[in-house]
Amino acid sequence: MIDRKKMTTLLINVISVKMLLTFPKVMIINSGNAAWIECIYNTLIVIGLFWITTKLYRSNKNIIQLAEMIGKKWLKIIVGVVVFVVLLINYSSIIRIFPETVKIVLLQDFKIEFIIACFCGVLVIQCFELIDQF
Repeated sequence: MIDRKKMTTLLINVISVKMLLTFPKVMIINSGNAAWIECIYNTLIVIGLFWITTKLYRSNKNIIQLAEMIGKKWLKIIVGVVVFVVLLINYSSIIRIFPETVKIVLLQDFKIEFIIACFCGVLVIQCFELIDQF
């Protein structure tokens, strides 16, 4: 089983990669010349959410356990499905954006489908290696 430290590292990695690949583009598309104002606004929102999250996790419970305490089993299932869908959407966008970035920067002569297939193959191999470690 994946322990809390490994899951935290994995989530930080996913969020960081998504941010690094999409954040500057989204900022320019949304705000244009006023991107610095949106950056400050987003920073304040993230600091507020971080403060709320740290208050929730002081009791050493995750969000699914908190949902179970508040709304019993039905809320636990709903929150679990929502968390899964959010992670799935983030992973699918990273799987598409990363190979496009690699193609633009390094492999301009290859087709994008080939790069995506190689990337997914490496992910599958790495998953099996991770499973073997436990």
